[in-house]
Amino acid sequence: MPLTLELLSEDMADELLQFELDNRAFFESMIPGRGDDYYNPESFRAVLRGLIQERVEGTAFMYIIRNEEGQLAGRMNLVNIDPETKTAEVGYRIGEAFGNRGYATEAVRLVLLEAAHLKLRYVQASTIDINEASQSVLIKNQFQLIGRDPEQIEWNGLKFDFLTYRYECLSPATVCENESSSTS
Repeated sequence: MPLTLELLSEDMADELLQFELDNRAFFESMIPGRGDDYYNPESFRAVLRGLIQERVEGTAFMYIIRNEEGQLAGRMNLVNIDPETKTAEVGYRIGEAFGNRGYATEAVRLVLLEAAHLKLRYVQASTIDINEASQSVLIKNQFQLIGRDPEQIEWNGLKFDFLTYRYECLSPATVCENESSSTS
């Protein structure tokens, strides 16, 4: 399952918007929606330009995930990069048609390689307590649970806890070595 990460670029706007539209209901069944304006082509292009600017500033790196057929299967983000503490947060979403194939696990492994190349010290991720699939992805990539947010979030009339995980970045070679032990 050779996946690739590609940095976001403006020429991906139409394809990425279609991916978001195709998966809107699926994503919004798990996380709060982004609002109708996000899906307007002009607004979407403006958001995309802002994300690219964050990369120029070094505060975020946004990627798309492509599968072996070249299909856009998901998104992967390193955000809130702090050059002083050498930390970042990771977020990801896999399209509905691409779930349960190990794509999220592999894409997180790939972004951890990017984090190591960026010389980050730690990468954190948060997920709600009932999202066992996301927790499994993080654990397979050797993230450690470091806390539960004392403030619950309420969404769709239900209350959830946020769990925070942290990965200690290693050299790119060590990340590759760890991948083979985490998938066996």
